[in-house]
Amino acid sequence: MDDNAKSHALNQINYGMYIIGSRNGEELNGMTANWVIQVSFDPPLVAIAIENDSHTRKLIDGGRVFSVNVVEDSEVGRALIDLMVKPQKPYRNKMDKFEFVTGETGAPLFTDAVSWWECEVVNTIESGDHQLYIGKVVNAGINKADATPLSLAALGWHYGG
Repeated sequence: MDDNAKSHALNQINYGMYIIGSRNGEELNGMTANWVIQVSFDPPLVAIAIENDSHTRKLIDGGRVFSVNVVEDSEVGRALIDLMVKPQKPYRNKMDKFEFVTGETGAPLFTDAVSWWECEVVNTIESGDHQLYIGKVVNAGINKADATPLSLAALGWHYGG
């Protein structure tokens, strides 16, 4: 296989930028993700891929819920991504820098998000260096109906290959 061609081709997949909210008991976290896709209409199911060694994976495994927050292509949206892209300890400290509420599942929902949805985990699949979670959408909301969602390409970033 031509590794250069493989990397180039896989980096051409279009991705949005999202904040995945997680909860296990009283512990909350948020992290950036871009591997998010709807996989079923009925019931409404989405899949997210989370790195095996991430703190978020531990929280989703324990709490069996997650939220997906669509991030706006704006100064505030980019600041939210900048904050959530790297792990910080204690985890709650980074969560206090942006306003959020907890939803039906207890997972964080960011008020600066364009929209959000909450999921209950219905399936997990080991997939190399990431865990694939399939979640049933149990709640959703819109904060900014006319906002433009942020994409990985708009940031000039690549996460693939």
